[in-house]
Amino acid sequence: MTWRVGNGLNIRAFEDIWIEVERPTRPPSLVDREDDLYMVHQFIDVQTVSWKATEVQQNFTPEDAEKIMAIPLSARLPEDKRIWKCTRMENSV
Repeated sequence: MTWRVGNGLNIRAFEDIWIEVERPTRPPSLVDREDDLYMVHQFIDVQTVSWKATEVQQNFTPEDAEKIMAIPLSARLPEDKRIWKCTRMENSV
């Protein structure tokens, strides 16, 4: 299971699986995160309903930062949702 980002209040930025990748993994942090618990909402500007680009780029790898910045945010900032990420399997004849 993975997360669909809404308001980011329920998703742990460096513990949960929420970035779109072929093989879901937890995102690595570029900064030493001793006791801090970072939530995804800390990277969202709620007034502009956009990602805080500087913070995202400072805390994630360039590849993950690009994927995060591509995640669309809803102006309503709904609750985050847990979703199944299915893979499409092709049948050979």
